[in-house]
Amino acid sequence: MARQYSIIGCGMINPLGIGAPAVSAAVRAGICQYQETDILSKDYQPFKMALVPPECLVALTGAASRGKSCYYQRLIQLASVAIFQIHHQLDNARPLPLMLALPSEHNMAADLDGDALLLDIARECADIIDFGASRCFRLGRAGGIAAFQAGQALIESGASDTVVIGGVDSYLDLMQLSLLDQQQRLLTASGMDGFVPGEGAAFFALNHKQSQKITMGPPGFANEPGHIYSKDICLGDGLSNAIRTALTGIKQPAKTVFSSFNGEHANGKEWGIALSRNSQNIDENFNMVHPADSYGDLGAATVPTLMILAYLGLLRGHYNSPLVIWSASDFAERGAIMMAINDEPPGADCHASSNKTL
Repeated sequence: MARQYSIIGCGMINPLGIGAPAVSAAVRAGICQYQETDILSKDYQPFKMALVPPECLVALTGAASRGKSCYYQRLIQLASVAIFQIHHQLDNARPLPLMLALPSEHNMAADLDGDALLLDIARECADIIDFGASRCFRLGRAGGIAAFQAGQALIESGASDTVVIGGVDSYLDLMQLSLLDQQQRLLTASGMDGFVPGEGAAFFALNHKQSQKITMGPPGFANEPGHIYSKDICLGDGLSNAIRTALTGIKQPAKTVFSSFNGEHANGKEWGIALSRNSQNIDENFNMVHPADSYGDLGAATVPTLMILAYLGLLRGHYNSPLVIWSASDFAERGAIMMAINDEPPGADCHASSNKTL
């Protein structure tokens, strides 16, 4: 059942900038941060990437700065920048549960201990994150939907009235880039069916007892047997079912679609099937938004980033309501969620909100 939730604080960092307002403005302006790097592909072509400038990251202060890979440390740095933004926006000083989306356990060139990373992020963000009540979701690009479901369930159970939900990811790892290059998945001068690796983190504090301007949910989550690493043919069932669940009971067709499109052709074929099967709940003149064109593929940070940008855009009138967000992981996971502006009484200020940061 859809509930009226509020995002009462948010933090974001990616190649477009630091903070949701800056990233939102850059996306709407069509700014692109793709740049050629000095990292070469197997064909000696420079990779295009979208990266966060080093000066935007803070030095680590805890044990995570010792004996860990540069990739591992970078994930903590990205997450910390975004989480501290939330901390400065909340009145509540007690630590909060964190539902964290992380890269998939599959197709990783190096092992990543998700629980250890979650602990190190909590340590770096001392007094902000309650590690004992937190969980991580190793589901890649659609993991933010699972994280939202878990955060929503925690609020509904009464265990916490506010939960931090988010994700962090980076492709700045030579072994991971080499693996994806061997699989011909990266965009280069000699290979156009690929994506531009990015990096970033996005987190938001979810609460349903404060300003109730936006209806969110229900989230839809389903599996697609025919994903890009499977021998099965993609029939579009996973994404179709996830979107169908997200749009259950919608009062009018969705007018805006936020997607995880990253430039790979397989995404377009799957979306075409899902759109055809859900056409009755999606306006024929819908507006498609796919910000990876600006900041690259954010991996596990995709859904939290899209949710914050969509929420902020709806409140400020940049996008038409209702709005649906969908994301497809490299493997089977597919997720979607609906957002809509609630009906306002005559004379109400549709931009008023207790969330001063938005």
